[in-house]
Amino acid sequence: MATMNLVIEHVDRVNPNVFTDTDKYEWMSTLDGLVAHEVLQEEAPNYSIPDDADTPLLVQSPYDDIYRLYVTAMVYLHNREYDHYNNAVLVFKERYDQYKRWYIRTHKPKTAGNFRNVMG
Repeated sequence: MATMNLVIEHVDRVNPNVFTDTDKYEWMSTLDGLVAHEVLQEEAPNYSIPDDADTPLLVQSPYDDIYRLYVTAMVYLHNREYDHYNNAVLVFKERYDQYKRWYIRTHKPKTAGNFRNVMG
């Protein structure tokens, strides 16, 4: 189960950086907003940081690594390490696309009830 604090702990251990936890909370909140609007088609969660930092994020295992990938990409971007950023964001986008495809496959829209196509 991914939480903001677990993601930060992992990113800081694997890729030490100078950015504050607040910066990383904002990046993850932005990503959850994208997931909410683009994939789940619902309102973005309104996190109260740091109180909600241990609340589970929207995307769960096995796709919860998108948070680590996104935060790592943002660290590279803000450090102006553009080659590393380009690589990190490509990996993030691929994994995010995998999540979106999985979600669409497994969460079919509700049927239109008794709608019948009379045109063909």
